[in-house]
Amino acid sequence: MELAMAQFLFDRGGFWQLKEYEECSFVPYRGVIQKIVKEEAGHQSLGEKIVVEQCQSGHFDDVKQPLFEKWLRQGMLSFGRPGTPGNRFAIEQGIKKRDSGECMRDFVDDIRPAVRAAGLRFPDPASLKMELPAGLDWSV
Repeated sequence: MELAMAQFLFDRGGFWQLKEYEECSFVPYRGVIQKIVKEEAGHQSLGEKIVVEQCQSGHFDDVKQPLFEKWLRQGMLSFGRPGTPGNRFAIEQGIKKRDSGECMRDFVDDIRPAVRAAGLRFPDPASLKMELPAGLDWSV
């Protein structure tokens, strides 16, 4: 269960984080990123499928929420801190497209249907102990 949860949330976070570099101004990096993004799409969907199936089975009710919260945090950390000077610099230089906070919003919106299907809930944002963008929608 933990491996599936990690694959679902950490790989999904990595996928969204890497998508920000698909049009990177540094052409050699851009080519590598485009290949990785294409390959990651299969990994994240497999993890999601396994998590939803295992959560629906009822066999993991005691661990599914703590594992979700643990790996949600790891997935969110992959974006970096929102609103930093480093984010602004990377955007201005054409290295990435958007601020980390916008990526976090897309990530949460993207996983919401699977969270709902698995019978999970988003944790209290303060419990994640990390910087988050304002207005992040934690509804399921």
